[in-house]
Amino acid sequence: MWGTESVAWIPSALLLVSAAISAGSFIAQSSAMRSIGPLWYLGIRFLLAAAVIAPLAIAEFRRVQIPISFRTWLLVTSIGATLLGAALSQQIALMLTTVTRAGFLTSLYIVFTPWLALAFLGSSPRTIVWLMSVVAVLGAWLLQHEGTASANVGEMLLILGALGWAARLVLVDRLLRTIPMPFLVVLSQSLFVGVIACILALTIEPLGRNAIAGAAWEPVYGGVIAAAVGYLIQVVAQAHVTAPTAAVLLSAEAPFAALFGVLVNGDQLNATSWVGCGLIFLAVLLVQLNGAVSDIGSNPARVGAKKFEA
Repeated sequence: MWGTESVAWIPSALLLVSAAISAGSFIAQSSAMRSIGPLWYLGIRFLLAAAVIAPLAIAEFRRVQIPISFRTWLLVTSIGATLLGAALSQQIALMLTTVTRAGFLTSLYIVFTPWLALAFLGSSPRTIVWLMSVVAVLGAWLLQHEGTASANVGEMLLILGALGWAARLVLVDRLLRTIPMPFLVVLSQSLFVGVIACILALTIEPLGRNAIAGAAWEPVYGGVIAAAVGYLIQVVAQAHVTAPTAAVLLSAEAPFAALFGVLVNGDQLNATSWVGCGLIFLAVLLVQLNGAVSDIGSNPARVGAKKFEA
């Protein structure tokens, strides 16, 4: 479709658009916390995402027709729980720190993934991962070094969340080897997080009419635009570029988040923190560019399964 030279740039441009859309979700998440609690936001967001992806998941299931065992459903449940933990950590963190910091610290999942692949799948990280892990840790330390006490808590939650995103990516990769149905996997996890988050919110987070009206657009952006639309754009575009090219372009999510944080939220970082951001981005970029995640992330469906909720 985009094989001619005159339009060959379109898939790359679409991947940058997908990265920018995903980065914009940090603004929506941060804004929503002024009106509703983190559990309500996650519940509404993921249920909206499930509603959008459901028709595609149903069509995919009818086409593939692979029986799903009880053991596979247990894996799906464990992935859903991991996603809930990662998403909730990130959401609470955005109440305590800036969008700029959130974008860069969340991107650490790319550096963490090879190590968790070693733990879960026995896939040994390449030398570049060892080196860039040190660089990423240094960058994270510089980024949070100048923060206040509350910001430090937020940034630690973001790092914990990044570990959760990485663990989920590895588990999803394992699951998709058994049932190659990414839309169904995403639907099941979105329903899990949406339902559990709403149940928990009903017990611990009061919600009034004014709160719902005050956070009307944020869950829609997070659940429909950033998740469903951004995911679909990414999957279509990745079918027309190489995995290293896609990885580099999608790494632009962190700089986009920083840009939006400065322009929309007025985020301010000192020179030390910007150096930390630069080191994290360098580590993420080189790990992606060198294919250090091995098979994980090389399949557009598997990468998209992460980006759908991030």
